[in-house]
Amino acid sequence: MNHHILIDTKQKVFYDEVRFWNRSESFKKVINENLQIDTCVKRAITESDLLIVSLGSVEIWSKSEHVMNRLPKNQFFNPEIKNVYLSSDDILNFSKEIMRIVHLINPGIKIQFSIPYVLLKASEKFQNLHLATTENYRIIKDAIMELGYDYYFPEYELFKYYVEKNNHPFQEDGRHPSV
Repeated sequence: MNHHILIDTKQKVFYDEVRFWNRSESFKKVINENLQIDTCVKRAITESDLLIVSLGSVEIWSKSEHVMNRLPKNQFFNPEIKNVYLSSDDILNFSKEIMRIVHLINPGIKIQFSIPYVLLKASEKFQNLHLATTENYRIIKDAIMELGYDYYFPEYELFKYYVEKNNHPFQEDGRHPSV
């Protein structure tokens, strides 16, 4: 896997752009941690008979042709950062590519896709984040249903039902269920 290692100049640490929790004052330590994670992921795919892939958001950000995994802190109104909206077809194509790559590693593995029950943190398209989250869910689910119902794991519905039925509050961030 190709990793982009960035530098947080304020905290004086290196970190992986995708695995942003992988942080260290040592560049080499971040690289080694990524290699260990990659090895574990490959082993898990090789030894498993089921892989559930949780898809995130259809709204992503880019800066100078570089797609970002998440919006950098305090950069929501930065004019250099552009919002990119993925369509159902984009999600479908990404899902097919994930399936192709995973089946190269383990041809017999069953793959299902899920949608996390997490309120989006920001949206350029919608002021109401509940509306943005619902639209995000609809686009991703439409793509998964193109693959067929057997490819869908109902993570969103299970969490939504559980949270609403038990009147469960969200965590302090207001986005993640506290279950």
